[in-house]
Amino acid sequence: MKILPGQIADFLCHQESGITAKEAYNLLSGRSVNKDLTNQRGSTLQCLAQLDFKEKDKNDNFKVKQFHSGYGYDLEAVLNRYPIKELSSNDERVKIMRSLEKGNIHQVDISQGRQRKTKCTSRRIPSSRR
Repeated sequence: MKILPGQIADFLCHQESGITAKEAYNLLSGRSVNKDLTNQRGSTLQCLAQLDFKEKDKNDNFKVKQFHSGYGYDLEAVLNRYPIKELSSNDERVKIMRSLEKGNIHQVDISQGRQRKTKCTSRRIPSSRR
């Protein structure tokens, strides 16, 4: 997805907390980012964050959709549905999952039939949890 004029949002960018510059770019590109959020009681919750380009808040920033663990999106289960060559190696599996959790697009090899291989890119979209 190409970032369009008007797709602007303010992010608190910081390496240890908040959103990194790369994560902000991925969010503005329509991809989701895995974040650990702290609630008002001080508990840390893991969720997927994705910008909602149809709705803005009072500060004219895009609202953030949050998908918590109860939402039912399982990245590993989704990846296992496809014959991705790199998933046969545990190290590569971890690398791909970490990359996708940060909102990156990752190139993988897909086997089609017995001998054909196709390179394609994968990205994570939690709102389509099929």
